[in-house]
Amino acid sequence: MNALRYLILVLSAMSSFAAFAEIIHVTGKIVEKENGEPLIAVTVGNTYSNRPDSLLTVTDLDGNFEVDVQEGQLLKFNYISFADTIVPAKKNMYIELSYRPLYENPVWNVDGLPVDIDCPDIWYQDICGGIGLVDIFLDYNRALNKDDIVDISLEKKTVAVQNILYSGVCAITTKPVTIGVIVDGELKKIVTENAGKLLGKQSLMNFAKSITELDKNIIDVLAIDALNPKYAFCNPVADKFLIICTENQYPNISQTEYRPFQYDNGDDYISDGRFRIVDKEGKIGYATEGGAVIITPRYAFGYPFSNGKAKVTDEGHLAEVEGSNGEYHYWESNNWCWIDKMGNIIR
Repeated sequence: MNALRYLILVLSAMSSFAAFAEIIHVTGKIVEKENGEPLIAVTVGNTYSNRPDSLLTVTDLDGNFEVDVQEGQLLKFNYISFADTIVPAKKNMYIELSYRPLYENPVWNVDGLPVDIDCPDIWYQDICGGIGLVDIFLDYNRALNKDDIVDISLEKKTVAVQNILYSGVCAITTKPVTIGVIVDGELKKIVTENAGKLLGKQSLMNFAKSITELDKNIIDVLAIDALNPKYAFCNPVADKFLIICTENQYPNISQTEYRPFQYDNGDDYISDGRFRIVDKEGKIGYATEGGAVIITPRYAFGYPFSNGKAKVTDEGHLAEVEGSNGEYHYWESNNWCWIDKMGNIIR
């Protein structure tokens, strides 16, 4: 039995177990692993394999948090410049977050070649609640689905790539699919390639250049699964779509009245190839690393992009982190949604 079939069987069994998990009151503390100092305003959220994550709370000035969730439900702890950590919920939790070094994740070997894929630190994952290696991988790589994967295996061994040591190898084999190539909104061609061609930031850019003969004009490249129910494609002409954006369609922020969103005493950080911008009314939008305005300011507030999606809202207000004496804030709203990197709502 290959690794994929084994994981699917395990996930089916675990999902039945998870349905009967009791609701528990979780109290916890989050600290920096290197020095034990509490971390303020760490986001704590539920994480799922079949729908977007949901924000539950943020830590206070002492790094403490409280939530009510199912026992064993995976909680994600996210803090800028630190590695995302996902841990099954229990009544008392003590979480140590570390700075995000380059070597914590394994080398992702897709169809025989190393690919730069962003995923959380999978060594700390647990299959409680119906989440396994395949689900984790697909949740962070939305261009693929289970049917695209022929085999997936994880081996914990130290390997070196470009003089950097990594803690393991995750080997993935994919099957051929049809890919519709869209340039600035127009379908140019349909090609057949292994689904693994649509993974990795630099690999995806190189693939786009090789099949279009475009070079410096490309400002961004995205890949999506046409059969993913989170996208509204009707009778798709291909299994996947490669979406290429060029400088012919999107203005540079320097040519507009928009400005970078101010965060942490400076311009917003680039996250997942996007940074936040604002207009004169303070509405939030997003631009690429090169400054191309992909999503014009339209939201009351939006979080940075991570793994191809961002959480945004059209309403709400700024709320103070309890006990911070006005120094730390977060956005409070009852109407959030998720968007992809082109501004499409993810269902």
